[in-house]
Amino acid sequence: MNAHPTGGGDGGVRAASVAGAAGVALHQGFRAAGRVDSSAKRRFAMKAKKTLVVLVNDKEARMLENDGVGKGLHQVAHVERDRALGAEIAYADGPGRSKGGSGGAHHGMEPSTSEDRQNRERFAAYMLGETEARWAKGGFDRLIVAAPPKMLGELRDRMPAGLKSGLAGDLAKDLLHTPVAELPGHFEAMAAF
Repeated sequence: MNAHPTGGGDGGVRAASVAGAAGVALHQGFRAAGRVDSSAKRRFAMKAKKTLVVLVNDKEARMLENDGVGKGLHQVAHVERDRALGAEIAYADGPGRSKGGSGGAHHGMEPSTSEDRQNRERFAAYMLGETEARWAKGGFDRLIVAAPPKMLGELRDRMPAGLKSGLAGDLAKDLLHTPVAELPGHFEAMAAF
C-alpha cells in the first residue's frame, strides 16, 4: 500500500475524484438552472436607485437627478435666492437705540438676527419646500444634500420627516459651482452615479 498525503491508501484519490465529479455536476446544475429559470434574474435584478442631489449655498441652489449607476447626473433646476424670494425681508436702517437708566444715556443695540442669517433661514425653508415638491413628484429613492456648514445646519434643522427618511447623506461643502462631471467624486461614499 502506498502512503498518500491525504492520510493513507488510495482513499484520498477517491475523495478527490468524488469532489471533482461533484464540482462538475454542480457547475452543470448552475448552467441548467440559468437556462431554465432566466426569469429569476429579472425578478431579483436590483432596481436602479433614483437620486435627487441638492446643492445649496446662501445665494443659489442647484438640483440634479440620477436615474441609476452609470447614468451620471443631470441638472434639473437652478435657483437664485434673490429671484426666488424677492425683496420681502424688511430691515431697519440701523441697529436701533435704547435709552439707558435715569441718566438719559442712549446705547446702541445689536440686531437680534443678522440680515445674512435671516436670508439663510428663508432660503433654506424655500429650498426645502422646492425639494419636497420635487421629491413627491419624482419617485426618488434617496436624497443627497451638499451645502456650506451654516446652510447645511439650517437645512438639517428644518428638514421635513419625509425628506429625512430618504436622506442618504449630506456634505458640509459648497459644491454649487463644481462642474457636473466632477460632482460624483464628492459623493462616492454615499452613492454611485
